[in-house]
Amino acid sequence: MKKIFALAAVLVVAAVVLTGCGMPSCGGDTATSTLMSGKPWENPYNHEKSTYKVERCGAVKDGDTWIADKSDVRATGTYVTEIIYIEGNVADWTYLADISATIPSFGSDIVPHINNGELSSSSGAYSFVHTTFDLTYTDSEHNGDYKGANDRILSCALFRNIDMSPVFSYKAAVLASSGISYTAFANYLDGANKFKEGDKAEVVTEIESNTDNETLYLYARAQTGLTEGISTSVKVHSAVETGVYGKEAVNNIGISYTTGSTLYGVDPEKSYAFIPEYLGDSVPFVTKEEAELSEDENDSEGYAFPVNQAVVYRNDTDMGTSVTLLFSAADFGRLGAKTSNVLLQMTTHENDPLTADPTTITTANLSDYTMT
Repeated sequence: MKKIFALAAVLVVAAVVLTGCGMPSCGGDTATSTLMSGKPWENPYNHEKSTYKVERCGAVKDGDTWIADKSDVRATGTYVTEIIYIEGNVADWTYLADISATIPSFGSDIVPHINNGELSSSSGAYSFVHTTFDLTYTDSEHNGDYKGANDRILSCALFRNIDMSPVFSYKAAVLASSGISYTAFANYLDGANKFKEGDKAEVVTEIESNTDNETLYLYARAQTGLTEGISTSVKVHSAVETGVYGKEAVNNIGISYTTGSTLYGVDPEKSYAFIPEYLGDSVPFVTKEEAELSEDENDSEGYAFPVNQAVVYRNDTDMGTSVTLLFSAADFGRLGAKTSNVLLQMTTHENDPLTADPTTITTANLSDYTMT
């Protein structure tokens, strides 16, 4: 099962030891972030799709900083996330039939609750998130027998907009690099977690209602702390870990925010047509000449996004790595409709268990975006 957690660290928070300013354990501002009343993805164009280019590289030290070694690419892939704000009554949502056909447990376990009127009938009460993650390993000498192997993870969740509490979540993984496959279904209405690895018997575990792992990045995106530079913590249910351990696994997750940074060098000549389409002139473009004259060593040719940063980590004794998220501080817009705090970049370090030094750095950069 170790491979499950090693790969999941790319998308799901593992654990971390963090020091320095900005962490909740530091002195200074002790204000706690809260959820925004209106969520960033709630607008008349209720379907938001973001596509990310994923690259996992070996880690090298540059001075005091660990960076990705672009000459040592060990895996490449894509991460696609779609968020649907359900404008009407969830019982009338046409996508319910498609979910039922794709996820049998949803049809048998969740749909009866919806049909019986047990979920809110208020318009705009729920949102749905769906993600796919594909990672293909290169012929790097570090990849051993799984050169060319493809790992694929699908996940989705239905949750309440008001407090981000989940109705259900589902995850399915086929990890060719390790020969492991599994499905995990968390049913919060019945308080049951179903987990099945390969041909093994299904493990059913009682659970309580917590924030779900599949909505964690959205939870981070919808916090006031993102623009105010303050921190928060949340208890997060992991359906996979619950199935593996045979008892509910709830992680104490901390999220620490910093504001006023810039993400440089988004290349306009590649697949970034969404930038002028959704941001117009609100994001400046840095020319090659300007970059060469700049006193900022990070400056480079391309778009320069103003960003707010969130570091997501396990706020517990058993700590390991963290995930750094960069959210756009400029709103994405279409015909008067606005979407805020769009996730631009995710970065994860995988560390050597003995030295705690990074061995690989995985980065996912936004390469395409649509509001429909």
